[in-house]
Amino acid sequence: NNETLHIKTKPVTEINDEIHQLIANLIVTGRNTKGLGLSANQIGGEYSIFVCNTTLFNKLFLSIDGVGGYLTDTDYVHFINPEIIECGEDKEINIERCLSVPKISLPVERFTVIKVKYQTVKDFPKEHIMNIDSIPLFARFIQHEIDHLNGVMFYDHINKNDRFFVPDNASAID
Repeated sequence: NNETLHIKTKPVTEINDEIHQLIANLIVTGRNTKGLGLSANQIGGEYSIFVCNTTLFNKLFLSIDGVGGYLTDTDYVHFINPEIIECGEDKEINIERCLSVPKISLPVERFTVIKVKYQTVKDFPKEHIMNIDSIPLFARFIQHEIDHLNGVMFYDHINKNDRFFVPDNASAID
């Protein structure tokens, strides 16, 4: 429900069966919904993990050639404990949507260049750094998903006076 989406997720401190199952569930749900990605709390998970549909960002993943141990022949990759550690100066406003509130599209201002720190199952707890400076849509996506993990919805960025059309019963994907 909407309350779940406003709760900050917990950091992952170890890789265990629960984490593997959560990532598997995120990928299956992501494939079924055909979205750009999905955060753990959107499916009731409590850990700081999101998945990304690489087919939609194929140019980026091919250009970074397996950053973070990722193979480019998979359709989803995961980010554990992601954190934005640096932002560029430029921002842009663009329309965003969310699988958790599918009937709403809103203009949201986001940075176009970011640097993200994250971990993966493959070599946890090693941290990876990804510079996202050539694909503003991917930078927007990462910010959107990290907001989810921090209990922030995209409509929370909108002036409260303009939020009259956000339904109180907005709910997460079941």
